[in-house]
Amino acid sequence: LPSPLQNKVVVAGDVGGTNARWQLYSGDTLLFDRRYPTASHTTLEKSLGAFLEEAATAGHDGRPEAACVAAAGPVAQDRCEMTNLGWTVDARALEEAFGLSRARVVNDFEAAGYGVAAIAAKLGEVADAAEAECIEINAGESGRGPHAPLAVLGPGTGLGMCLLVWDEASSSYRVVPGEGGHATFAPRGDKQRLLQEYVEQRDGFCELESLLCGRGLVTIYEFLRAEVGLEGTDEAPDKEPADVTAAALARDCELCEQAVDMFLEMLGAEAGHMALRSLAGGVFVIGGIAPRLRERVLANLAEDTEERSHLLDGFLYGANSKFSPILKATPLHIVTDGDVGLHGAALVARAALSSV
Repeated sequence: LPSPLQNKVVVAGDVGGTNARWQLYSGDTLLFDRRYPTASHTTLEKSLGAFLEEAATAGHDGRPEAACVAAAGPVAQDRCEMTNLGWTVDARALEEAFGLSRARVVNDFEAAGYGVAAIAAKLGEVADAAEAECIEINAGESGRGPHAPLAVLGPGTGLGMCLLVWDEASSSYRVVPGEGGHATFAPRGDKQRLLQEYVEQRDGFCELESLLCGRGLVTIYEFLRAEVGLEGTDEAPDKEPADVTAAALARDCELCEQAVDMFLEMLGAEAGHMALRSLAGGVFVIGGIAPRLRERVLANLAEDTEERSHLLDGFLYGANSKFSPILKATPLHIVTDGDVGLHGAALVARAALSSV
């Protein structure tokens, strides 16, 4: 993105099926932040209007000059039809309704990609990855230059993916969105092949998003439960994604621990695939699931533990010695910034003003 214009008031929005999150910025400074249930308003304009009214009541009554809405759905020509909500997110309608000089509508994962670009830049300026709101999984020394592609994947409700490529004209990264989460799952080893067969028998296909998302974590648990004949028993009851992660972290459910470890290994494998496909200068894992599992990930990375680091093992894929040197040289980070999409939307909004 071009360098943002300083001291301009902009609005960033992140709209999903359940909530609409809004932030008001002056330059890089966050002024006001609110989350509203989407059920509270019949249109996007009413949700944004309520936010601006509340911001004005709190003393932030400067008229925004630009806005960017990150929408959870397909976007074409700055417009997204959110059919589950009955909302239309349209940039031109926002400009007219709120007197904006410029408005943008982007896919939510595209916005997150721009947020990751800012995090990647910060990583180059700090000594500790935590200062850039990251967990370092593989330090790497790619030697591919400061403008090498960056790969991003994010397991959450689904599995998002995008690639960041350097744009010489703007001297910044440009996000190339994709739907890689719907690519066919590539299993490693007998256990994963049996898991793939289990999902194919249930759904007729097994894509990456069948496994690398919240519901996918439950699917892995249910597969392991069926393998040991505990399906339908009190010993291994049905669980929601949060139940599986909580039990694994508490170490009071062996099946949940196994499910989380399989999940992390497959997530690491796909991060490695993305690194190889693009010869990335770094891979970033975003979304809510990986940070939630940080305790288990970090415990397995500690030098004094005998446990395997399933995420790192999956990424490095030691069995594939031909390409392991490339993967060992590629940095891998988990992004802990839960607002990375909103921060990316704010960058897009500020950059949009430079084209007015």
